Amino acid sequence: MVSTLLEQGWITSAPVRAAFTTVPRERFAPEAPPAAVYSARDTVTTKRDAAGVSTSSISAPWLQAEMLQAAQLFRGAKVAEIGSGGYNAALISEIVGPEGLVVTFDIDPWVTERAERFLAETGIDR
Repeated sequence: MVSTLLEQGWITSAPVRAAFTTVPRERFAPEAPPAAVYSARDTVTTKRDAAGVSTSSISAPWLQAEMLQAAQLFRGAKVAEIGSGGYNAALISEIVGPEGLVVTFDIDPWVTERAERFLAETGIDR
């Protein structure tokens, strides 16, 4: 996935590359097969409503990379993320480092509880 993101020009900075290399995406989508989790172009649905409509997902890696590049994050930055599945917060946390701050929130308690659990399981406890 990271190779594809680099080859396609979606990752252009060392901090974003390091974040994608370090954070295990599969930990935030245990219900999805590895091929789907690590496809550079695919979104992973993590929750559906009673009608089967996706109500929560992990954005496609190419889009996350573009957003992180555009945000021009740096070590020590303070970042608010709206709509948390946990994975993007983990990427941001890697970029801003321990001297930074990431606050991530969502309107769905199921999503926030899941994100909190997965962040803790991957060692991100701040």
